[in-house]
Amino acid sequence: MKTLSKIAAIAASAALVLSAFGCSSTQASSASTTPGFEAQDIQVNEPGYAITDEGKLRYAFVAVNPNDGHVAQDVIFTIEAYDASGSMIAGGGETISMLYPGVETPGAGEADLFSSSTKTPEVASLSIVPMMDSVTWSDTDVTNDQIESAMEIVSPHMSTSDDGSIAINAGIKLKAEGEGQPLSGKDIEVRAIALLFDKSGSALCGTEPAALTLNANGDACQFEATIPNAPEYGECNLYVTPDVLL
Repeated sequence: MKTLSKIAAIAASAALVLSAFGCSSTQASSASTTPGFEAQDIQVNEPGYAITDEGKLRYAFVAVNPNDGHVAQDVIFTIEAYDASGSMIAGGGETISMLYPGVETPGAGEADLFSSSTKTPEVASLSIVPMMDSVTWSDTDVTNDQIESAMEIVSPHMSTSDDGSIAINAGIKLKAEGEGQPLSGKDIEVRAIALLFDKSGSALCGTEPAALTLNANGDACQFEATIPNAPEYGECNLYVTPDVLL
């Protein structure tokens, strides 16, 4: 991922780093679950987790579609956590509706921990795997450079409450034609999520995904989200990715 903008301000003892991605008005072709090319597996990067005070497993990851010229749709990821003995102690799934080629797209959620031998199971490993057989593919000529150049984040801010929750706010807009916008203008649906990362770079947890519509005239759309009872972290990244075929 190329970072579009880095914010130097320090909030809650962590650097707020924001990464933005847009999309284009290029029309994607009809979709198919049987690709006419040799599809490479979706990559899962920086997977990690945090345990809440209530004993729930929060997980987060960054997915990348390495297949140039092809959008991966409705990608299902299986989420499984195991203890030191190899027993599964948490399970679930996460679906990302659109993975454009080369665009880092986050996933995050929460799952219950369970064990027949202890009331406080401890996670030894986390597995996040894409179900490639169920992916729907569409052709596209949208490039990563176009995606990175299409959008702008305005006035990002983080704050921490006394109860340990983190509030994240930012304006997100499409660049106007006169501001270097490489794509023809029309309203675009996007998905915005903020992730917390530990100091080693592993994801910890994230906000609920926000569905936003960015209008072609360049008005800023407000992103507002809260992470309750946030774990200790080293960095916060805000991702804004296309959520529609273009």
